[in-house]
Amino acid sequence: MSDSPTIRSHAAFIWSVADLLRGDYKQSEYGKVILPLVVLRRLDCVLEATKPAVLKRHTELAGRIENIEPVLQAAAGEQFFNISPLDFRRLLDDPANIGDNLRAYIAGFSVGARDVIEKFDLAAQIAKLDRANLLFLVISMFADIDLHPDAVSNLEMGYLYEELIRRFSELSNETAGEHFTPREVVRLMVNLLFIEDEHVLATPGTVRTLLDPACGTGGMLSVAEDHLRQLNPAARLEMFGQELNAETYAICRSDMMLKGQDVELIVQCSRVTSGSAKLQLTAFLPPPLRSQLEIVRRRWDPEMAERIGPHFTVCHVVPGGDDWENRVDSLHASGPLRVRIGGVRNWGAPTGGIYLNVDDFDETVSLARRRLSVEEAPGVEYLPHVTLTHPRTTSPDMAVAAWDELDGWTLNEFVSIDAVDVIEYDGLAWRTIRQVSLR
Repeated sequence: MSDSPTIRSHAAFIWSVADLLRGDYKQSEYGKVILPLVVLRRLDCVLEATKPAVLKRHTELAGRIENIEPVLQAAAGEQFFNISPLDFRRLLDDPANIGDNLRAYIAGFSVGARDVIEKFDLAAQIAKLDRANLLFLVISMFADIDLHPDAVSNLEMGYLYEELIRRFSELSNETAGEHFTPREVVRLMVNLLFIEDEHVLATPGTVRTLLDPACGTGGMLSVAEDHLRQLNPAARLEMFGQELNAETYAICRSDMMLKGQDVELIVQCSRVTSGSAKLQLTAFLPPPLRSQLEIVRRRWDPEMAERIGPHFTVCHVVPGGDDWENRVDSLHASGPLRVRIGGVRNWGAPTGGIYLNVDDFDETVSLARRRLSVEEAPGVEYLPHVTLTHPRTTSPDMAVAAWDELDGWTLNEFVSIDAVDVIEYDGLAWRTIRQVSLR
């Protein structure tokens, strides 16, 4: 596969960009320009067909709903989207301002996609290329290559990344194996990993988890998923990965994003145990309210109900690094969380998710978040809510049917919560690993 005509021709074309960089860049620096632009062009091609629908929904709903992201994800048909009217081809319409326009285009991506791009430190390369009058030429070359999955499959794209990394490594006197494992070796490892369980993996409804603690560009995860799909197309593989190198982490995360995997399970770190990287702080609702909501959730989103009980999230990533336990223990002094569970709402459309509003009327939740020193991601507003249906686990038809029945439902329940839970996702469900009393 690595010798296929598609991979060879695309690798040669992309590599020809290096001819433009000679003189202004050292050979060992070519990858700093080419790799991020390959990823960016891949995202650009994937979003091209749905871009008009995303821009239309953004114009209609901007400023009118609290969390527009799930709606725009649904419009894009992907986990990510871009709200800039620009794309690679439109960037070429204004050569004099291509630097500013490219920055604006990148800023239009959703948070998860921007995180991928920022790991490459592309902003520094944009400035350098612009100063050297090379930016327009480089972007024009990438605009001519089609990296849509219909033209270059996910598997071929993985080989393409690895071929480029191999070439950059040779120029830098590095070993390419520092960043990825050859696919032939990966296939052998996957076969050995699954060989004892093939009868189980072929069973309908099978769910398995896989961790690659040094995932590189994600080759092991991709081959494992393909292997499982061949055994059982209905099986689901929850893939976890961690990677130290920022560039290869970004490539892996972008690949998982395009495959519909939960990219929050791919993290950049250097240890098997990375402190609070994937821990959330959650307030589970007390009975009998919990039982009442459990009936609703199991009817309309049974998969989510299996993963976690009725709750609202206090913070999505427990902050504090290695001292996160001390941070969480300090919440004992805050006292119980006092909230009002309000009415049913949706994230712009039923397919974006249905939830119950949580009113932090006494600001006890805000106090707890201040004690944890929670920092919001840019452009993200914290809105406590109890999820009833989630777009990842509910079909669009089921979400619409749920909204038809639940629209207008208001609980107006005042609740006092005496404990919060630190939870961790194990690939099947969220598990409590620590509980902190608030009394």
